[in-house]
Amino acid sequence: MIDNPLAMTTGRFTENKKPLPRLWYRLDESIAAECSVRVRRGDKVRLKVLVFDSKKAMARFWREQLGIPIGPRCNGVVSSMRRYDSAGNCLVDPRFFAIMGLVKTRLSYQIITHEATHAASMYVDRTLRHKRRFSGNNELVDEELAYPLGIIADSVFNWLNENNATITTDSRTYGKPAQV
Repeated sequence: MIDNPLAMTTGRFTENKKPLPRLWYRLDESIAAECSVRVRRGDKVRLKVLVFDSKKAMARFWREQLGIPIGPRCNGVVSSMRRYDSAGNCLVDPRFFAIMGLVKTRLSYQIITHEATHAASMYVDRTLRHKRRFSGNNELVDEELAYPLGIIADSVFNWLNENNATITTDSRTYGKPAQV
């Protein structure tokens, strides 16, 4: 098991002395593909994206390697790379702010965008938490999330397209466009 399970943050961040691996495909044979997404030039931290062969394989990896149980119907998941030490300090990985898991047979715009939203929220919490530029103005606070969200989603879509992945439109779409 990777010694870096999920934890909620309340205090300041401290870099974990045992960083997560750069390449993850060696940890599990069911990892079909992986990439790292840097949100902004100069960022020290990235998002690790893993694509699994099946839902069952993704759930097993999350449970066995990260120590985090996820539901059997889960088509995608994002976890922050934080845990607490015995003194209550929030330890973070020096390389990754989050890990995103996707299932090769369930790649859809809806799922990828949904998971990118979680990842963007974790990015903002990790990188902008003490430097809120727009506090007090709700519309501008949304911008702090919107830009990383767009970059993450676009990067994942481009990477999947470059690797000839099939991205589908979900047939159970809730927000169907109105007829004009």
